[in-house]
Amino acid sequence: MLKVVIVSLTAGGGHKTAMYSLGQSLQAFAPQVSAEYYLSPSQKLEHTHRIVYTKFVRLYNLGYRLIEYALPQLLYRFFSGSLVREIREELRPLMLRTDIEVIISTHFMQTDALLQLKHELNSPVKIIIYIPDFDLSTVHFPRYKNLQADAVLAQSPALLEKLGRDFGVSPDDRQQAGYLPRSEFGAARMLSREEARQRVAKFKMPLAETVSENAYTIVATGGAYWVSLLHKQLSRLAASEKFNWKESQILVACGNNAAAYQAYTSLRAVHPQARIIPLPFLNYEQMSFVLRSADTTVLSGIAPATMYELIECEAGPVIIHRINPGPERYNLEYVLSRNLMTYIPDALDLVHFLENLSHDKSNLKSLREAFLKAAATERQGAMERAVKNAAFIQHIAARAQADHRADAQTGDQTGTQADNQSGDQTRNQVHDQA
Repeated sequence: MLKVVIVSLTAGGGHKTAMYSLGQSLQAFAPQVSAEYYLSPSQKLEHTHRIVYTKFVRLYNLGYRLIEYALPQLLYRFFSGSLVREIREELRPLMLRTDIEVIISTHFMQTDALLQLKHELNSPVKIIIYIPDFDLSTVHFPRYKNLQADAVLAQSPALLEKLGRDFGVSPDDRQQAGYLPRSEFGAARMLSREEARQRVAKFKMPLAETVSENAYTIVATGGAYWVSLLHKQLSRLAASEKFNWKESQILVACGNNAAAYQAYTSLRAVHPQARIIPLPFLNYEQMSFVLRSADTTVLSGIAPATMYELIECEAGPVIIHRINPGPERYNLEYVLSRNLMTYIPDALDLVHFLENLSHDKSNLKSLREAFLKAAATERQGAMERAVKNAAFIQHIAARAQADHRADAQTGDQTGTQADNQSGDQTRNQVHDQA
């Protein structure tokens, strides 16, 4: 068997989800590969991301766009140095193992740390970068003392071409990424939306039992922290006399965000006519039922993991209200270019759109049909790429194993030659003494 380890860390939910998606592809389509996961226990990067995303949006976007230049790279090295060193020591035991052919990194800081270790230890392990966003930034392709990753998987074909042109990554060592959502989301698609709402109504959590199986259902989601940023818009909707509350409901996926959960619960108390149902942390199966319940989904951020889960559950039409800084603008460009989602950044426009949609079943049907058509095309393409990804990784791992064996054979031959030379010298010395 070929041993592959996929490493990830918490920096938003997308990296961890991408890790498991890639593992599923290997399990399904690469029979010669044994995949193992490593998730960093550190939460430092998650906290840093949240601060930067909320307090320094413009600065972050500027740095993200200029990272290819020397000065921003020096600043990145300065500010990230201690965290990368911490990650490096976490990953050291993996690089010291002799049974691993390939390590796949899902975050550029882990890639940076792995390259440093490979240089320090002269490790034969091959490093593959997996870039889960539709990103064009080369921040995801770090180099260390002219050492770079052995291969790249990326969602963006344009980035792959850029890496080939600027960094010499050969066509054989780069491939567009696919995506396999967890099986729970595919299973949920087999249910009708009414059946999914029945499942949600049976959740053992406050207010779940109030979910109606026949109501027009909006699902608000997009990350436990970021869903709180939809509160102002949903407050306006709760107070609206134009929204069809009599036949509608809104499910809000709050995750572990206790403050958001309380805020949406309070909103329901202030506007009792508004059936706003906040839901706390949901496991994958529960989340799949919630997404399958949706007649319309409103997002507070967009990542490929979210996109493919929504596609798998056919939870459209999908409205994106806001995006996070950095890679999400590329994700937005992608979904808009594929007619998968609609972007409505203005708060009042969003409220008016949902007001109209709650009454206009004909428009809702038209939007849904367009979404389903685009979603089917995207789902098929992602699946085909996932199959190719598994073969690609298996090929890199087999190449690494062959290199290991060749190096070991060379070492044995060198050792044998040294032993023979030593024996000859000893015999000559004995002969001379005689």
